[in-house]
Amino acid sequence: MYVDTRGAVALAREVLRWTRGKEKLPEIVLCPSFLAIPEVQKVLGHSRIHLGAQDVFWENDGPHTGGISPQALHAAGCAFAIIGHSERRRELGETDVMVAKKVSAALAAGLTPLVCVGETKEAHEAGETLLVVRAQVRQALAGRAHGRVGIVYEPLWAISLYGKGEPESPEALREIFGGLKEEAGEDAILLYGGSVDGANAYSYLREDVVDGVLVGYASVKTHQLGDMLAATCKASHI
Repeated sequence: MYVDTRGAVALAREVLRWTRGKEKLPEIVLCPSFLAIPEVQKVLGHSRIHLGAQDVFWENDGPHTGGISPQALHAAGCAFAIIGHSERRRELGETDVMVAKKVSAALAAGLTPLVCVGETKEAHEAGETLLVVRAQVRQALAGRAHGRVGIVYEPLWAISLYGKGEPESPEALREIFGGLKEEAGEDAILLYGGSVDGANAYSYLREDVVDGVLVGYASVKTHQLGDMLAATCKASHI
C-alpha cells in the first residue's frame, strides 16, 4: 500500500526498461495491489517478467465477500501469489491452517505460492528458529499434492515493524535454509525476505542456498530497483 495504480505502473515500466537488451535475466515477479494488477499486466505484456498477487483466497467462488479467487488471478495474468505474509498474519489473524488452504487452492489454479514463514524475536533468542519455521512449512504444505512452491524466510525480529529492523546475517541462513529445503523438497524456491534493500541484496543472493529475495518497502524506491536487479544478475547460481 505504498503506491497507487499509477505508481505501480511506473515501477513496472522501470523494471521493464532495466531488463531490455539483457540476455540473461533472473526470474522477476512483480506483485502489485489487486487494483493495479490489470494495468501492470498491460505494461508487462509478453515480457519475461512475471505477475503475482499479494494474497489469494482459498475458494474460487461463493459467498466470500472481499475474497480474491485464485482462478480469477490466474485469468488476470498472475503466475504467483504471496501467501501468509507476516503483515497479514499480524493484522488479520491469518493462521497456518488458513495458509495451508490458500496454498492448496493456489496450486490447483495454476499459481505458484510464495509462502512466508518466520519466527518472533523471542523464538529467535531462544534458539527455536528451525523448530518454528519447519513447523510452519510442514503445515502450509500439508495438503500439497503437486506443483512448484516458494518458501520465504521472513524473520519477524529483522523487520522494523516488529523488531530492530536489522536483517539476519547471510552466513546464518545456511542452516535455516537447509531445514526449509528438507521440509519443502528439493524443487522448492527459497527466498529471504527480512529487510532486503539495494545495499544488502547481493550479500544474500551470493549465498548458494538462497534462490532469491522478497522485497518490501525498498521495492517501491526506484533508485534501489536497479541495484537489487543487478545484484540478482550478479549471483551466478540464480
